[in-house]
Amino acid sequence: MSQTVSRSLIPTIDGDRDTRTKDSKNVPQSQKAYRQAYVEIINRCNHSCPGCPGHGARPAGTMTVELFRSIARQIAPLVEKVYLHVLGEPLLHPSFVEIIEVCSEEALPVGITTNGRCMSDAHVSTLLHPIIRQVNISLHNLVQDNSVLTPHLNSILAFTKRAFEERPDLYINYRFWKLRDADEGPRINPGHALLDRIVGELNIPNPDAGFMHKKRSQRLLNRLYLNIDSPFEWPGTTGDRPPALRGTCHGMRSQFGVLVDGTVVPCCLDFDGAIELGNCTDTPVATILDSDRARSIADGFSNGIRVEPFCQTCSFADRFPS
Repeated sequence: MSQTVSRSLIPTIDGDRDTRTKDSKNVPQSQKAYRQAYVEIINRCNHSCPGCPGHGARPAGTMTVELFRSIARQIAPLVEKVYLHVLGEPLLHPSFVEIIEVCSEEALPVGITTNGRCMSDAHVSTLLHPIIRQVNISLHNLVQDNSVLTPHLNSILAFTKRAFEERPDLYINYRFWKLRDADEGPRINPGHALLDRIVGELNIPNPDAGFMHKKRSQRLLNRLYLNIDSPFEWPGTTGDRPPALRGTCHGMRSQFGVLVDGTVVPCCLDFDGAIELGNCTDTPVATILDSDRARSIADGFSNGIRVEPFCQTCSFADRFPS
């Protein structure tokens, strides 16, 4: 993956004037400089998951459609896909349908990560839009609630059935935390009633009883997958972690983020803007990504060095071999 933004791919947005060329807007996916961008369209949520920092020290906010449109135009030539979150539940955005239409107009493929608590008929229809390529549904909260008969699960299963019929190409991931010791709280495990409900409702062949100890992801049916991952600590939320100078990460190498106020950050975990690279309300995104600080972060990770103090105390980066 390219470490810098190719000059030929940089769009220029000057007020209402869009100086992108046809070639720059239609850059082949394989030639995009980044795999994904995380654009936070709203930093509020309708649930409080264990370990989530909420909206951090920032005030609750909602990105305007106008700002999102400007960002989408600028990043479409640069990224393969946009996810509509850093923090927050994207389906809570009051103009979610319009946001998706903007992505469609800009030919910008979308990934959605949701807690599944806003699966109204209108939202389901929008989630089936062809520009959306992947929907990740976090089911940790249903495991914590220890309930399989909630309206939320019913809505999630109904959405999945519609997707099988109307969007068989759509990837859907059901996400759970990995099984841990009993004294650390409930986690999904083979035979859990929630998993049994999913398997029975969708007529899925019984998965291997031991797969959760072997694989992070297992295909259940069609393009529906079960993802099991380990819980993590958000960087900046634990003050006693000693800094680690060695390490690597995807930040600024294959991804970047934009917070609800337009602040550009190097990764999807910089939820409070600890590394503020610039703000796309006054500086083009590509210029920010090509700045000395952004390049330094990418070059450091390419050489196994965590340049920024924020990155040096990030435990999530420990997952990546340097």
